[in-house]
Amino acid sequence: MNKALSITKSTLGIIIAILIIIFIKEYTYININFLLFSALFSILIITNIKDYIMKNKIQLNNIYNILSIITFSIIIIIFLRTLYDPNLIYNSSNYVNQVKERFINSNYLDELKWYNTLYLYQNLLYFLVLLTSLLIYRKINMEKQKSKYNIVTLTCLIISICTIMPSISLTSDNHSIFKYIIFNTLLIGTEIYRLIKDNHKKYEWPIYISFIFNTFAIVMIICNLILA
Repeated sequence: MNKALSITKSTLGIIIAILIIIFIKEYTYININFLLFSALFSILIITNIKDYIMKNKIQLNNIYNILSIITFSIIIIIFLRTLYDPNLIYNSSNYVNQVKERFINSNYLDELKWYNTLYLYQNLLYFLVLLTSLLIYRKINMEKQKSKYNIVTLTCLIISICTIMPSISLTSDNHSIFKYIIFNTLLIGTEIYRLIKDNHKKYEWPIYISFIFNTFAIVMIICNLILA
């Protein structure tokens, strides 16, 4: 059972890698979230290969494999819809043919591509959370006998990553702007508290990365206020 799950997980990972390559060739709209997703996915695949070569027990962990399969399946479905679902405008051959007949300017088709891209990009944030959660779950289970990770700092890390894009999109007339500032400030305060409380007893790299994301979020909010 566990070997079958491991093989299924690896197969789905290969499919995602192929779909990423197809998407990059077909679409030219690549943003920072897509780069982060590609980087996290690459890290996850590398760790899976490492686990297989070193025969780490995590590769036969049923829960980890099932979570990976569910995550990979969700990602594959979104990519397949973006690339091939005829219900999306750019993938509808009939609609595209009508556009070609009515509009001489082919740039209009590029605009239609953008709508397909938006469908994928609005789900990238969830992909980042899912992949990050998988990596954290793997790391905790690899060292569960004497875990040096604190659940609070790991939670702050995931939340901090999730707040980047909303912070960038905020404008000066957005009523949520001060809520985001307070929210990020509270995150930084929590991280400082954990840094002092753990005092090198736990891994500190999640806190430092969270600092970077929180600080970047606050800077983007302030920039939006100044430039508005």
